[in-house]
Amino acid sequence: MWRRRMGSRQGAPGDAKLAAIGIKVSRWVTFHGFGLNVSPDLAWFEGIVPCGLHGFGVTSLAMLLGSAPPIREVSDRLVVALGTRFGIDPGPEMVIPLSR
Repeated sequence: MWRRRMGSRQGAPGDAKLAAIGIKVSRWVTFHGFGLNVSPDLAWFEGIVPCGLHGFGVTSLAMLLGSAPPIREVSDRLVVALGTRFGIDPGPEMVIPLSR
């Protein structure tokens, strides 16, 4: 997921990557993951070329919003948004345990 640059053309990536989806298939088993940058130390991303596109960076919700939203709020909103998108009722059994 890319943050769109003001004035960029439709379909062009924004100037910074906010989230990523990873998929792997090995021996007939699929592995998948989703990463959303809420408030990481962005220095760890300085050597990364997001999606192989030079000239673009990595960002976080904290950078875009001015401060990091509570991780529980991000998690709750994400569960509802994904549930709505994929037609799944995010009932109480979909609560995501957080270590923080």
